[in-house]
Amino acid sequence: MKNEQRLFEHLVKPNLFHTQTILDINLEELFNKIDYTSSAFGRQFFYKHLFEKHNSIPTDIIQNDFIQLSTKNNSGILKELEKCNNEDDYHVIDSIINSKHKFPNTTTVSLFSTILLIIGLLGLIIHFSFAILILISITLNVRSTSNCEKSFHEQINTYCAISRFINLAYLVSDVKTNAFKKELKKPRSRFLRLNFLFSESAIYNYASKSIFNLIRIIIPIDRIAYKYYITHLNSNTDYYIHTFQKIGYFDLINSIVEIQNNYQTCIPMFNDSCGNMKIIKGYHPLIEEYKTHSYIPVKKDSIITGGIMSGKSTFLKQIALNTIIGQKLGICFASEAFLPTFPVCTFMNSTENLLGGVSHFYSHLTRMKNIMQSCLKEKHIVIIDNTFKSANSSEQVAINYGIIKEISKLSHILVTTSDDDNLIKLFPNFNLYHINRTNFSDKKTYSGEIVGGTQLKNNTIDAAEELGMPNSVLENAKQLHQHINLHRKKAHSCCGSLINISSLYNNSSIILES
Repeated sequence: MKNEQRLFEHLVKPNLFHTQTILDINLEELFNKIDYTSSAFGRQFFYKHLFEKHNSIPTDIIQNDFIQLSTKNNSGILKELEKCNNEDDYHVIDSIINSKHKFPNTTTVSLFSTILLIIGLLGLIIHFSFAILILISITLNVRSTSNCEKSFHEQINTYCAISRFINLAYLVSDVKTNAFKKELKKPRSRFLRLNFLFSESAIYNYASKSIFNLIRIIIPIDRIAYKYYITHLNSNTDYYIHTFQKIGYFDLINSIVEIQNNYQTCIPMFNDSCGNMKIIKGYHPLIEEYKTHSYIPVKKDSIITGGIMSGKSTFLKQIALNTIIGQKLGICFASEAFLPTFPVCTFMNSTENLLGGVSHFYSHLTRMKNIMQSCLKEKHIVIIDNTFKSANSSEQVAINYGIIKEISKLSHILVTTSDDDNLIKLFPNFNLYHINRTNFSDKKTYSGEIVGGTQLKNNTIDAAEELGMPNSVLENAKQLHQHINLHRKKAHSCCGSLINISSLYNNSSIILES
């Protein structure tokens, strides 16, 4: 398990359906690129917040806290956050939630040695022979202390990390946020002083404190402090989990500040009216030399067309990523954005599972079925890349038509791609866009601009020509393509209107004219 997944795994587990959307849009890669958190705690919280399906913290609250916290001087907290990046800091959440702290059972020995020490000291007034009791007490105390010290030093780095966390908890408890309105009481001052004994500066200077070591031999101070420390942690688990999340949230807000400093972003507006998604000059943050696109649909659903390798899939990912990031962080990689608040689900990639007996086509069907079932429970923004390419042309049109029509009815907004003109004609009420193609230096390239209308002519053959496919292959392909088109024209002219495809699906009767 990755370190940043620890908080996520403890507090919320993603289902397979949501995980597939995460893989489709490369959310893991995006997280690694835009993560500007200063601490292990912030990274864990950022990961959890970004990858869970529903927003645990409403976007408007994040936006308000962003304005409030980014204008204050929190340099002291940020310096402490930067110290919490060791491997052991990632395991603090494990230690707190699982209550792994165990105290060695030396209470009886400690009590007995203390009683002997008191009797021996008082007995010296009567006779010097009572000194033997003092020696026995010290012997028992040294043995007990070594056992306690062994148990402590087995987890020395863990306690150093917990000590850093508790210091942060003390500082962050003064920070007021809208997301964590519940007042967090500061740890008691005596516990904070005790916490110093478990910090790095105290632990690594133990050997130099000869006077303190002498006291440890006579009085069981280690066992008293250690037991109190562990008891406090185990009895305040809920408090420290809440504080852990508040620290992570504070770090996340500072990370959003850095994202805005390093990327062109905007603060989106939200509205759940159908068809009201709008992204002006949006771009994909994982592409270094990005091309901006403006997506301003008039109708609820859209079909995107364009040439092979024109960037249709990247454009869909851009819409999905900006919607998710807008909903989660309150920022978009665009100059202006108007978004719905419904969750996003996608279908862009499907993989076969040979060991599991799952074929590529069966994987397609399963994903589509899951999308429809999810939309029955809750409206979604559904983004689908071209599907069922392995089916023959007539079945591909038929199954895609049935699925797209059903998802359009169930979803809040649908955006899909298609390379089939017959399928596109079946959806006259959809927005139609394509990625425009222009000429540069007498060479056909894709400009990447999204414009209205469709563009399907010779996509595959043109792409093969650009990639330098042999002329013999291109000539044979072009000849056959012309022959097929000519045959279709003759068939239509001889038979008239064989089948009105729209009426085939929209009406129950089929009229054949000869």
